[in-house]
Amino acid sequence: MKQINISVNALSQLSCARLYQFRSVMRLAISDEVFKWGTAIHEYREAIDKDKPEPILSITMRHGIKDPGAIYAASLSLDQQAFPPICRDVNNTPMSEWQFGFPYKTINDKYQINLRGIIDRIDIVQGAVRVLDYKSTRKADKSAALAEWGSQLQLPFYIFVLTKFLCHLLPDELAAKVSAGKIFGQHLGIFLSAKPPCVGLSSGVSVTPDTFDEIEWLLDDLILKTCAIHELGDRLAFPEGSAYGLCHKCNFLPICLIKNKDKQQ
Repeated sequence: MKQINISVNALSQLSCARLYQFRSVMRLAISDEVFKWGTAIHEYREAIDKDKPEPILSITMRHGIKDPGAIYAASLSLDQQAFPPICRDVNNTPMSEWQFGFPYKTINDKYQINLRGIIDRIDIVQGAVRVLDYKSTRKADKSAALAEWGSQLQLPFYIFVLTKFLCHLLPDELAAKVSAGKIFGQHLGIFLSAKPPCVGLSSGVSVTPDTFDEIEWLLDDLILKTCAIHELGDRLAFPEGSAYGLCHKCNFLPICLIKNKDKQQ
């Protein structure tokens, strides 16, 4: 049976319904600088959450960020956020950059579909479990950035998998809150258009049983198209010419099901 791994993180970055098509990887790639900032902020917060802080300048230099002073200003803002103690899983592992993976379903006894992902941070706020997702953007309009984040599927997917598949990995208190629906998602954004960069939290993202039904529908649709890619095999070619030029600049190549179809097996 072939193993197919689907990244839950990728579902927010690319349209679920079009993940298998060429135009999904020809989306305008996010700027290289913003990409580096996002990576640095993830590493910086993870190190703090796991009680192994690393100087922000060391991280920015490692990633080749040209303006370490600006990210240092952003890091000060991050440190001033009122972060509650981070949650820990049943293995007492801090739930920062928390990786998960599990078998989701089999298709025609031929494909084993696995869902995998990384959750930036999980903590408890006002008696509810909060799933935190870090973002960075150069959008000049803060409201436009928040609206864009709000349209993404990543946080609803995290809530979906935590509730329906991963409760057994959570301590009893945490699992009880999740099972009771006391869980929401929130974005923490670094707005690079501001000088110095400002940091802001979005409003909460919650889900309903109807949302779970929609997520399952999207997953099933994506899975069928993913299996179709494997059935096509070598007949599915990677774009060439001008289309290749667009794909070559895309920051999502590692999760592209067309370019990496062999790695998915």
